[in-house]
This record gives sequence, C-alpha cells and structure tokens, in this order.
Amino acid sequence: MFVAEIFYRMVSRRMGLSVIILILLMTFSASLYSACNSEFEKWCLLVYCDTDSERSRDVDSIGLYVLNELEEGLEKNDIDILFLWDRASGNDAVYQVVADHTPLIRSKIIKKFKEINSGSSDTLKDFIIQGKELYPNRRYMLVIFNHGFSWRGCCSDSHADEIEDIHIQKWNEYMSLHELHRGLDESGGVDILGFCSCMMASIEVMYELRNDTKVIIASEGLSGAMYWPWKKLVEVLSRSSSDNLTNLSEKIIDAFSVYNRNTRFVHRILSLLLGIYSYPREFYILAYVYPPHFTISAVGTEGIASLAKDIDKLSICFTNNIEEYRKTITRARSRVEDFPVPLSVNELFGDQIDIVHFCEIMSKMVNNQTIQYDLKRIKDKVSYLVIAEYHERGHPKANGLSIYFPPRHLKNVRFDWQFKKIGLKFSLDVYSRSVEFCEDTNWDDFLKTYLWGSG
Repeated sequence: MFVAEIFYRMVSRRMGLSVIILILLMTFSASLYSACNSEFEKWCLLVYCDTDSERSRDVDSIGLYVLNELEEGLEKNDIDILFLWDRASGNDAVYQVVADHTPLIRSKIIKKFKEINSGSSDTLKDFIIQGKELYPNRRYMLVIFNHGFSWRGCCSDSHADEIEDIHIQKWNEYMSLHELHRGLDESGGVDILGFCSCMMASIEVMYELRNDTKVIIASEGLSGAMYWPWKKLVEVLSRSSSDNLTNLSEKIIDAFSVYNRNTRFVHRILSLLLGIYSYPREFYILAYVYPPHFTISAVGTEGIASLAKDIDKLSICFTNNIEEYRKTITRARSRVEDFPVPLSVNELFGDQIDIVHFCEIMSKMVNNQTIQYDLKRIKDKVSYLVIAEYHERGHPKANGLSIYFPPRHLKNVRFDWQFKKIGLKFSLDVYSRSVEFCEDTNWDDFLKTYLWGSG
C-alpha cells in the first residue's frame, strides 16, 4: 500500500510537469504564429494616382485632396500606404504616406521622376513591385485613380509624348485591359483591386483581370475621388486585417454607402460650382440637376469564367434566333438600366447595361424555356459574384455588374467628348479585337448580328 502511494505521487508529479511543459510550448507556438501571421495580415494600400490626363494643373488639386485624406486617415490607424502621383504639372513622385492632419503634404518622397507615363503597364508593374519590396508579407489593395472607359481601359496620360521612350507612339497614352492585365500579372497581382474610375465594374474588365486579383471594387457608371471614403477605407483595412476578403469587401461597400449618404449635398454643390467654373460645363451642371447616380460594387473574380460561359450560351441562342427575338431585345434594351457617360441631354443612353436587370426584363418577355434557363443562370451567377453593392436613386436597377451593349443608334463608329481625346471609339470591331471576353465568348457576334442586321 505504501509503495503504491509513492508510485502514484511520482507519476502525478511527472505528469504535472509534462502538462506544464506542454502548456508553455503551446503558448510559445501560438505567440510565434501570431507574430508571423500578424505581419501577413497587415494591409498595404497602393494608390496609383494619375491626374495627368487633362493637361490642366487644376486637376492636381484632386490628387492633393486624396493624399491629404490618406495622411489624416493614418492618424488613428495602422496600415502601410504607398502613393504614386503622376501630376499634370510635372514633378511626379512616389510617396511613403505618413500620418498628418494639416493641408500640407508631410509624406516622404522616396522616388522622383521628371515625367512618368501612367498609361504604361510597365509603370504600374514597377509601382506594385516597389510596394511589395518596401512592405513585404502584406495583404495588398491597389486603387487606380483616373478616367475609366470599361473595356477600352483606363489611365490616360496627356504628357506621354514628352517621354523619350521608343514604345510610345501616340500623343495621349492610355492603358488597355490587356496592358492592365500584364502590369498586374508581371508584378504578382494584388488581393483587392479598386477603380476610382468610371464604368470599370463590367464583365469585360472582370474577365480580363480574373487571375490578377480576388476582388474588384468599381462603379458601373460614374465615379470620382469625391465619392471615395479614403479615411474610412484606411480605418476598415486597419481594423479588419484578419477578416476574410468577403467580410472585408462588405465593410468597404458599407463605408461607401454611409459616406455618400452623408456627403450627397456636398457633392451636388461641388457639381454646380464645377459647372460654373470648369469644362465641360454641361457635364457638371447636369450632374447637379440629375438625381444622385453613384454606384459601387465589390465583385469576386473566382467564378467569372463560369459566368462568361453562361453568357456565351445566351449569345449563341440569341444569334441563331435573331429574327424572332430582335424586337423583344430592342424593347428590353430601351428599358434596361444603363450608364450614360457623360450625363448629357443629347445622349440619354449609355453603352453599358446592367446584366441582371436586362435578364429580368427579358425573362418576362420570352417563353422559350432554354432562354429562360440561361437568363436565370446568369442572374444567379451575378448575384453570387457580387459580394456587396451600393447604388443611388439615379440608377435604381443597378446590381453591380455591367456588359457592353450599345443602343442601335450608336452602332457605327463615333466619338464622345471624353473618348475623343485619346482616340477611343464606339466600335464593335475594336471591341472584338481588343477584349479577351470577346475571344472566349460569342457576345460580340451577337451584338454585330443584332446591331448591323436588318429589321
């Protein structure tokens, strides 16, 4: 009995010591994992700011506004921010953004340029690589700020002709979707890609960049720096660093919603003032008269290829039965939510339409079961891919994702005041040749059959 008690106490002590050692090891391992993982979870925001698209120094004030907002946002939040600024006035630079609440720029210039071409994929690639080298082991969000043209691309640069570069052959350089993909692909891509640019929430953009980022945040219609909650974006990235991309994207869109509801009156007054003092006057005055028209959505890219296949099936069905459904398609096109750019009394129709709204209208007009099935699949896929969206009452039927579908009176090659500056055309031929979405689907063939056919 006495021997058994001694043995029991020895075993108990050894087991107790083992438990203590095990607890210490687990605590150390958890601390080590947390230390390693916290660096990876921290966000790095890369802002690609191109205000060199108008040859007007007044536009640089928008870049100054964005940079000041980011500096102020860092005062109570902890993320890393790198800011490339291509100015209309020259003296381009890359800034390491620091916290500051004054109107002055306190951020540190880490690289200067006499002039850079922000319409080049090489410039974008070098900037992303620079951010990743300066802030390794982060989660990365890239925001591109400039004009957006949906499938035509973005980031026009009005001083591209002044750079001694054999690759530049025209006066006003811009970045096509293919070039945008190349810049992202060669730099390793980013976790979230944001476009502070008009009309970039389109299936053509999403499809081209589907392997370069996991989430794209963009607008179906008009956008601009004043619609973006820059300080709140910094706060969300800082305080939600461990969130998955779906939850984080929802919080970002919610920040857009709250911000734009609270600043709607300010936006309208600014539109009126710009209409009085700026060009094009008609655009800004009508932006004041029109109801609030901002849209923003966060779209996951993982299922974009599947959506494209469903759109391809619908395109083939429409093309093969065009004479039967031409009038129905025309009626649906006249009623669908679209996105005119610019707002104009002369141009009430845009050439981008909301995919879901078009499917909803068509499903009420046709009885063909195959088409009904294709329309439902497309609606369901878009609803799944759009993580969150916000729209104002100027676009009540916006659902977060658009597609190119010009009305019939825009079927021929023509120019718009904004696109004319960089030679971008309303051309189906250009659309077919320059967009990967058209290479892999028959949507462009359907458009040609519908727009150029008789009837």
